[in-house]
Amino acid sequence: MENVPPKLLSRSAAWACLLANFVIPGLGTLVVHRRAGIAQLLLSQLGFALTLMWGIWFAVACVRAGTFPDDIGPYFGLGLLGAVMFFAAWIWSLVSSLSLLNQARTQEQSHGVK
Repeated sequence: MENVPPKLLSRSAAWACLLANFVIPGLGTLVVHRRAGIAQLLLSQLGFALTLMWGIWFAVACVRAGTFPDDIGPYFGLGLLGAVMFFAAWIWSLVSSLSLLNQARTQEQSHGVK
């Protein structure tokens, strides 16, 4: 099997990756064809869905009661887990983005690109 050198990554593509990862963790990493982007995106969206599920339950409980409910509900644990998952994916994608920025800078310096 032939050893193919990695494709050069421009600094502008790395910055675009960082900005996309701020909005949707994992999206920017996936756009630059890094496998970690799939896991980051799945983790962030599952976390978002769990948190949204709790938020919807809480809003419905508030509307039905006409005030804030007495407790935070049976789905609070899932909502909290979802928030932690989303935050972990966001941090992971931020680390990936910073690594890509460093890689792009190093590649540009080694290839004499400004």
